[in-house]
Amino acid sequence: MTLPSDLPKSRVYQAKYLLAHLILIWESFCTASAPAMAIVVAAIAAGLLEIPQSFGGWFGGQLGGWMHAALLAVALSGLGWCTRLAVLRFQTQGDHQVKRRLEESSGLRHRPLTALTDTLANGADPRTRRLWNAFLRRTEAVPPQLKVGPPRPILPQLDPFAIRSGLGLALIVALVVGWEDPGARLMAAIKPSFDAAAGPRTATVDMWISPPAYTGRPSILLTRPPLPSAAPKVGGSNAGADRQVTLAVEPTRAPEATPAAILVPLGSKVLAAVSGGAGIPELLAETGGTAPGIHRFEAIGRESHRLELVLNAGVSLTIRQNGDTLSRWNLDVIPDLVPEISFSEPPSRSERSSLVIHYEGRDDYGVSSASAVLRRLASDRKHR
Repeated sequence: MTLPSDLPKSRVYQAKYLLAHLILIWESFCTASAPAMAIVVAAIAAGLLEIPQSFGGWFGGQLGGWMHAALLAVALSGLGWCTRLAVLRFQTQGDHQVKRRLEESSGLRHRPLTALTDTLANGADPRTRRLWNAFLRRTEAVPPQLKVGPPRPILPQLDPFAIRSGLGLALIVALVVGWEDPGARLMAAIKPSFDAAAGPRTATVDMWISPPAYTGRPSILLTRPPLPSAAPKVGGSNAGADRQVTLAVEPTRAPEATPAAILVPLGSKVLAAVSGGAGIPELLAETGGTAPGIHRFEAIGRESHRLELVLNAGVSLTIRQNGDTLSRWNLDVIPDLVPEISFSEPPSRSERSSLVIHYEGRDDYGVSSASAVLRRLASDRKHR
């Protein structure tokens, strides 16, 4: 006969037992479902970044739609296979595993929780029964120290190369990029387009003008909105400047239209980007009395082009593509005037026989520093 114990009936023990059981279930679920969850996270990040749409658009027409569908089929097949493995690998934990978890988390030795529910095999021997009862009395004093402990880290064992860090970073970037229209992006990612007549998108033009840092002036963004008949473009563009002035310039209806001049400092850097349209765009930089300079854009994608240019004179910038004028801006480049400095009073001597200089300095963008250089007029060695 064993010594009776009411420990399993106490509320404290039952609460800790239930919590340990839930933690074991959670660890088993994470272990089994980690591959499937990784595919889901990667799919969401790819959809928000418009990767499936771009993959299909790269081929274009019906071929692009079928390639988009093939990419979705591969992702769904991988998700289905990993889900099947998760169902097969998931295991519910029994009473023995829960007690062992409580004993390990509490640092208990000799498995006291298991001993309280064990029975004596040879209960007929009085000496064996007395030893067993003494062991149970010592064991009953231990359970109040029970600790459940936090869930154990499972992912480092499943992912020794830390691929989860890259997936998490990609998801964060995707959420930042697509936070304005996540639903539209995800729906477009799971709906391939088989329109054979799909042609290039209407060209959109963005131009950033960054004045030199010493001027302290903010960047200027010149945009050409798409024509009313153009298909809406999903997503947006970010200039990435700390301070930025945005000027929305309407598309040029006729080549003879004369836009208002925009004042920019000399030496400003121009970054132009053209998305959509057919053909490689080019930029015409016209100056008064000279032939216009033609600069071809650099292709950075199937329908994306960019160009960098430094402004050194008053110019008129025109962007053309396939013979059509996309945008035109008149820029009035402000020259950088030479700084002026002069003595407001003649140099004098102070009461302590030191040189005193009073001067005035001016510059169109402000004076940051000034220095004076003193030279000896005669090289007489005896005065050194």
